Order: sequence, then structure tokens, then C-alpha cells
Amino acid sequence: MTKAIKLNTKTAALVVGLYLVGSIVITLIVSIFVGGAGGSGDTTNIQNYVGDSLVANLIISFILFFVAVVLFKDSRKDIFFERAAFHLSRLYWAIPLAEVGIAVVTLFTVQYSLLAFGSIILALVAALSIGFNEEVVTRGILLVGLRNDRVSEWKVYVITLIVFSLLHLVNLVAGGSFIMILIQFFGGTIYYVARRVSKTLIVPILIHALYDFSVFLLNGPYPADVVLAELPGFVGDITFAAFLIEMSAFVLFIILGRKLLKNGTTGWAQN
Repeated sequence: MTKAIKLNTKTAALVVGLYLVGSIVITLIVSIFVGGAGGSGDTTNIQNYVGDSLVANLIISFILFFVAVVLFKDSRKDIFFERAAFHLSRLYWAIPLAEVGIAVVTLFTVQYSLLAFGSIILALVAALSIGFNEEVVTRGILLVGLRNDRVSEWKVYVITLIVFSLLHLVNLVAGGSFIMILIQFFGGTIYYVARRVSKTLIVPILIHALYDFSVFLLNGPYPADVVLAELPGFVGDITFAAFLIEMSAFVLFIILGRKLLKNGTTGWAQN
């Protein structure tokens, strides 16, 4: 029977580091042995989302599930659920629902005629796997590891936000835009609040996946090597609107969300 590993700051940091390195290594291995759409000059974004990277993300999802449920079995409930219920104003739901609103508007803007039905389904699978992976690593394993070491909640929030942002810096190397990195930074606050008000990691996973799915489809029909400024105007408009909304949610949380960050109101049972 697999022996449980204690989840604390050190082991959580190790998981984060292995996730960063492992993601690159697994993607390269899959690219070599499986092959896919990548590498072609006329590759579209949707082909990238449902190609080698999808296979790699699914492999990582299975590994992370094993780590969270089996290796950290003493903390697995904490990874996926807040321990104690406590009263919070329902107004906090406005922050994660803002992300849902962005995704819904985006889905109504997608040019579906340019996308194959099979690619849309695979993009959904890709979005779910990415949402699961990134949330389990940051607002699951890392968040709980810090809490188990009695790190104050405001520090937990800041550290998970920074780490979540760092996970996306590799996108700049791949030609991504800086505004998308900022969107991810502000989005980290939205997913943190979603976990706190829903008392489960499942909700931020689903919101994260919905948002990624809408972005995958919005950018999907266009060449992967085209920068944001060269895409159709409505793509840039949606992206900029998402940036403004997520930045506003971040600012509102910093100003009004202090109750979630006070140690006495975290809903966390100290051992």
C-alpha cells in the first residue's frame, strides 16, 4: 500500500517544480513519439490545442490525480474541499461569475463555421485537463501545503497567485502576448475566490476550463504564428474586455476582499 507523503510547503514546492519541468519534458516526449499537428507553417491554434499538447496534458492530469489522491492521501480532502463552512456575503460570487460572463460572451462570438465538430470536443477535453492541472497544482496542492505549515492566508493567496502567473511565462517564449499573461495573473484571484466561496476546488477547475475553452475556440481558426494584433478585430476586442474585467475584479478583491484573507475567517481548522 502506498505510504502517504506529508503535504507541506517543501513537498508542495517540489510538486510545482516537477510540474514545470515535467510539463516540458512530457510534451517533448509526446511530440517525438506521437507526433501531431505542430511544426507546420500553416498550423492553426485549434490544431495546437488538440494535438501533442492535449496528449501531454492528459498524461499530466493522470499523474497529478495520483499525486493528490494517493501520495497526499492524508490531505486529499483538503486539496479538493475547504474544511469548515463559514458565512461570506454572496456578493463574493460576483468575482468568479464575472469570469463565467466573459466566457459565455466569447462563446457567442466564436466563428464555429471555421471549426470541425471533433476539434471543438477535443478543445473541451484540453480545457478541462489544463483547468484541472493548473488548479490542482496551485490552488490545491500548493495552497494546502502552505496552510499546513500555518502560513497566513494573505500570504497563501499571494504565493499561489505568483506561482500561477509564473506557470504561464513560458507562453511568452512561445510567442504569446503580454496582455494574456496579465489576464492569467488577474484570473488567479478569480479562481482563488471561487474556491473560497464555493468551498471546493471543483468550481474553479470548471470556471477555469470554461474560460480556456472559450479562448481556444475564439482563437482556434487562425494561424498559430499570428500575433494578437493581426487577428480579426473582434478577437482583440474580446481579449481586451476580458483584461479590463479581470483587472477590475482583482482591484475590487484587494479593496473589499480582506475578510477572506484574515486568519480568523479562513474556515480552516488548525491541527
